[in-house]
This record gives sequence, structure tokens and C-alpha cells, in this order.
Amino acid sequence: MKYICTNCDEEFDITDFRIGINNSKVVMCPYCNFPTIEKDKYEKVKDELNNSDCKEEDLKNVLENENKLYERIKGTQLEKVLEDIKAMYELLKNPMEEWKSKIIAVAALAYVIAPLDVIPDLMPALGFVDDVGFVMLAMASLGSAIQKYKKVLTENIGINKSNVTTVYQLNQNYCEYQTSAIHKKNLLIWDIPVNKKNNLYPNLISGKIINGNEIYVLNDYVSQFLIPFNNFDQYISDNIFNEAVIILKALGVKKIRYTKKMVSTSNKKIATKLKAKSVLNAENYINMEDVSVQNYEDESIFEKVDLAESLKNTEFIDKLIWYFSDNSIIDETVFRDRFEQGLVKKKILKELDCNSILDVNSRVNIKKYCKVNNDVNINQYSKVLWNVEVEYYSLGDIDREELKSIYNNMLIMIDERRKYIEGRNV
Repeated sequence: MKYICTNCDEEFDITDFRIGINNSKVVMCPYCNFPTIEKDKYEKVKDELNNSDCKEEDLKNVLENENKLYERIKGTQLEKVLEDIKAMYELLKNPMEEWKSKIIAVAALAYVIAPLDVIPDLMPALGFVDDVGFVMLAMASLGSAIQKYKKVLTENIGINKSNVTTVYQLNQNYCEYQTSAIHKKNLLIWDIPVNKKNNLYPNLISGKIINGNEIYVLNDYVSQFLIPFNNFDQYISDNIFNEAVIILKALGVKKIRYTKKMVSTSNKKIATKLKAKSVLNAENYINMEDVSVQNYEDESIFEKVDLAESLKNTEFIDKLIWYFSDNSIIDETVFRDRFEQGLVKKKILKELDCNSILDVNSRVNIKKYCKVNNDVNINQYSKVLWNVEVEYYSLGDIDREELKSIYNNMLIMIDERRKYIEGRNV
């Protein structure tokens, strides 16, 4: 079936991926990460939005049902455009906005609200047009009128939880320009023409995409990066450690000494046993012929930074907080230990189950449904253990009252981040 992006107008052939109110799944454009919509409904929705004759009474009904709409959105694909919906509500509440802009916002929100039977007959001809597509077309139609509201609301917003793993594979046929996708099990597999590889919205975690037979994975944890399927666990563990180093450097680290042990297997039976054991003693329970054990160790020395100045950079601190996830090596105690106790040394022990980021079923299905080379190094199960020793520079030359104020503000942001993580894991 033909689909079209609500933002960049790129067209796609998408197979076996139903979109609609009863099958609430949304295909996001691989080039700009906006929702797609069935092409035969695209122009109909645009016309309806641009020619809507919404009245003041419709505006009132939409505003009165704002909270009900948010309740309806929870747990659905509309969470992908929650900030867009909030932005339209902010526009509607501003008495200085032009009515022609409000008409578009009212029409879109009324369509989303329609299942609540608040405005059931406002747009009867559209049928089950995808709600997300409707919202995104409205955002595109509103143009600059909506951007000031969107900018405020979307600061530090991550992607929403999804049980679908997106996979990209390059089509090596240089005469092929059509982007297509197919839904298999829990995978959305994009076939990307090689001449469009640089147009993909996420960045490649390891550098430039090569013109080879690579498969790239995008899921919740790696929301901004494509990770090669080959050696996936290694890329993930390296990225998590690099995030920890960024945070520690910002807190005035002097030395980081660490060891990393990765235990993995491609044997399904051994994978079950390995999952129940700690990396520390995995060797005592597993037949070593079926298990790969890799050990790494390193030590890095860092120059002293002007911590008092760097901590005044609220934008930097805000981004720093956003590195935290349920898979991070570091948690919020690192700030408490550093700022409240003036800690100069710390030991961190962290174990990660790599399959919590890319589960067994996804690994099996990617091998089954994608064009994966036989020599691709992907494990059935992997687990990593970090043992990190941190040494900081002294905080003696920093004003403690100023430090306390900065720390209290950071606690607020950390709490917001924790709530976000918990909300995604519900």
C-alpha cells in the first residue's frame, strides 16, 4: 500500500502494517521521523483541514475536553504526537492568535476527540483516517504559527515507548529510488535506497554508513542513533560507558580506572542459564566452550576543569541529566555524593543485560527476515559488568552555597527524568 509522509511528502510502499484507530500502529518516516498516512486519504485530510468551518462552539468543546483527550492518549500511538497536541491547545488558549490558525487546530483536535462522542458529526466523511496523521498534517498546515509553542514544549522530550524495533537495510541497486518497508513480527524493516542513506534522520553511532550489506537497528534506548547489527552489544556497551565518562568529566573527574567483562553465547540453552547468573561467577556454571568471555581494562587521566563555571551552564546541565536511563552506569547518587559530601573517590559496579535493549526475539527475527551476512557477529544473549574506580579533583575552591543552589536545581531535573523513565517502563 502507498503511504506518504505528513512532513516531507516522501512516498513509501509499506507492506503488512495496518494503521488505524483499531490497530493503533504508526509508521514514522525514516527521513524526518514524522508519521506517515495512507496516500489516498492524504489530500482528503488536507482539504478538510484547510476548508473546515469550525465555529466558536466547536472551539469551546475542544477546550473543555482537553483533560479527557490526554487520558485517551495514554498508552496509544497518539503519545508520539502528544507535544504537538499540547502545542495546539496552547495556540487555542491564546486570544491573540488569528482565527484561521485556530480553525485548523480545532479541526484536528476535534477529529481526535471524536471517539469520545463530543463532536461526532464534525467530519463524518473521513472515516478511520489515522489520528496521528491528522495531527501532523495540522502541524504542517499551521507552519510558523505553531512553532513558538512547540519549541517550549519539546525541550528534552525523548521518544515514546514502543514494542517495535526499527531496522534499516541498504538497497544496493543504484537504479532503485523507492523506499519501502515491511512489518514482520515485532520488526519494522526499511529497505533504504543507497543514494538516500545520508538522508536518514538518526545518526550512525559508529560514523558513516558504509555501502555494504550492513543492517542497522534503531530502538528506544538508541533513539538518536543507528547501531550496526553486527557487534551490536559491543556498540551498546561502549556507548553507555562513554555517556558515564561525559557526566564524570562534567563533575571534575581526575582519573577513571575501569574493567569491563562481557559474557555472551549463541546457544539458546546456555542463554537461559546465563541469564540467571551474575557475570562475576558465570564461568563457574557455564561450559566455557559455549560461552565467550571478553575482558577489557583501561585508565584515563583528565585535566582539571573550572567546575564553578561549567555548572552555571544550565543548558549543559540539562543535557547532562538527560543521559540518565534505566541502563546507565551512573545514577543520581553521583551528584549527591559529589556535591553534598564533597566526595573525591567513588567505586561503581554495574551489570547490564544487553537483551533488555535488543531482546532475543528481535535478534532471531532480524536474522530471519533481513539480508544478514552469515559472518555477522550477533549473540543470542549477552551480559556486561563494569567495575569503575573514580577519582575527582577537590571541590575546596568552590563556593558551597552556590554549589548547593546548583545541586538543588539539578535534583528537580533528575526527578523529572526519573519520572519520565518510570512512565516509559509502565
